[in-house]
Formats: sequence, C-alpha cells, structure tokens
Amino acid sequence: MNAFLTRLGIRPEIQDWLAPYYHTDDMGNLCFPYGNDTEIYGMAFHRVPLKGGCWKAGAENLADQTVLCSSAMEAIAWLNCHTVNLDQLLLIATCSKISLPSLPASKKVLVFGNDLLGNVCDLKAASILAGQPVRISVEQNTVYITFRHRRFSLPAETFSLNAFQRISGYRFPVKTSKPRQHSSWLNQLLNI
Repeated sequence: MNAFLTRLGIRPEIQDWLAPYYHTDDMGNLCFPYGNDTEIYGMAFHRVPLKGGCWKAGAENLADQTVLCSSAMEAIAWLNCHTVNLDQLLLIATCSKISLPSLPASKKVLVFGNDLLGNVCDLKAASILAGQPVRISVEQNTVYITFRHRRFSLPAETFSLNAFQRISGYRFPVKTSKPRQHSSWLNQLLNI
C-alpha cells in the first residue's frame, strides 16, 4: 500500500493491482514510466510527458476492456470511480501528442477531460483507432473538422465526439467516460 495513494482515497485492491506499474522517487512522488520519459505526481504538482510513448497497466493479452487516458493519474482516478474486472483491464495513458500502440481487440473507453481539449482528444483517439484520418482546428469559438474528405463545423461549447458523430453520420467503435460535475476524474477525486 502506498501512503500517497491511500491519502487520495484509492481503494486497496486497486493499489495492489497497480503496484507493478509505478514506483516512487526519493521524495515519495508517484512515478509512471512512459518509455523515455516519466509522469510524476507529487503533493503540489503533476508533470505529464508531452511526447515519448505511453504508460500501460494490465495484461494486454487478457484485456476485454482497454481504457485510454490523458495521464496515469487520470486512469487511476477513473478506475477508483468505476467497478471493473481488474484481471481483464488494460489502462493506457498517452502523451499530449496522442500516439497509440497496437491494442488488443477489446472494448475501448476514452477518458479525456470534460472540456474542449478533452473532446478534441476523444475525436483524435477515436479516429486513430478507426484508422480514419482527421484534422481539427479551433478558430473564434468554432471547431472545424476535416474528416473523410468533408469539412464540418460545430460551436466549441457544444463540440463533443457524440455531437460530431451525429453531424457526420460516422459511428466510432468507442465509448467516452466523463465526470458530470468536474473537468476530469482526477479533479473529482481531489474534490471528494
């Protein structure tokens, strides 16, 4: 059991499951390896790599559910708020420049922020998983999307993966998971 995770309210069974996938540094900060870089979560800061790979937790060959997140701590916060079969779960945290490794054939859940950037990440990740290129830009509170040789636009305040699927007529084989009253699962965990 990790004192820091316990203080955050992470359930003991989740801490046991996570033990092989992180370490602590000399200051007691939580460290999550992303290949050539490391996500670090401390008492007063949270550093997520900008590029350089991804963090994984779980057995890829047994996964029937893959959860893609913006950071390892977001993944842990999401996991603490949901009941899942840990033996068949794969958590993946990607850097801000979304790059996805090959993934097992499993249900995909996207866990990005409940804001414009998170919604853009949802569409980017969903399009990568579907093998469909997408280009997204935001200008003066309007989101412009080029997808499958067509151009779409949505007001930034109503843009989401679901809204885009409705106007484009294309259904991505993923689900999203967002907290109702917070900007992220991690913020919800910290505000409990």
